Amino acid sequence: MEEILTTEPKQKSSGFLKLVIGLILLAAISAGAYYYYQNSQGGGDTNITAEEAVAKVNGVVVSRRDYEQSLEELTTAFSQQGLDVADATVKAQMEEQALRGAVNKELLLQEAAKENVTASDEDVESEYQKVVASVGGVEVLAVALSSMGRSEAELREDLKEQLIIDRFVKAKTKYEELSVSDEEIATYYQEASTANPDEIPPLEEVKEALRSELLFQKQQQVVSEFIDTLRASATIEILL
Repeated sequence: MEEILTTEPKQKSSGFLKLVIGLILLAAISAGAYYYYQNSQGGGDTNITAEEAVAKVNGVVVSRRDYEQSLEELTTAFSQQGLDVADATVKAQMEEQALRGAVNKELLLQEAAKENVTASDEDVESEYQKVVASVGGVEVLAVALSSMGRSEAELREDLKEQLIIDRFVKAKTKYEELSVSDEEIATYYQEASTANPDEIPPLEEVKEALRSELLFQKQQQVVSEFIDTLRASATIEILL
């Protein structure tokens, strides 16, 4: 079975499932909160030619447009973290991650459809209003979408797919049962302070931040392992 190695850049997170899934699928959420998944239609586009397809997931094509948009978004995310996106090694890493992310997303949407996981128009509207509030209003969002060559309808489709994937993963994993103990935090803090004794503030000042960080790591691991099991039984063909 085809497999692509991924190594995501270091992330800080409050541990929300959307960010976990976003990292696994290698999409990103920008500071404006509207940095979201590449546009793909879940069921695939049967009109895509071989030249336009970058992969097939159980016979369903993943389009070059989806891959290239994912790569563009990933490039922005890497740049925001101070990485040199012109570096050949970094560029190759981004390309691998963008392709893996597009494949993973298609696979998750297919599996969710088998389980009849859906998101209502009301659910999507609620998420859309959160995005509007996060970016500062409808007008600001419209300008941002226009600059990205996107439409409101595409954003709503992205949000719908995100909701479906979130619900599917929650139903299929022990994601929501995960927790971090004080002992785990103390151990992590001790290791970090030993490695960087002059840079670590007192434990009580960073305890909850460390809890979020460790919880995020656990969540990411659970979701990653779940996706790996799906990939193991899927037929994935890379066309690049």
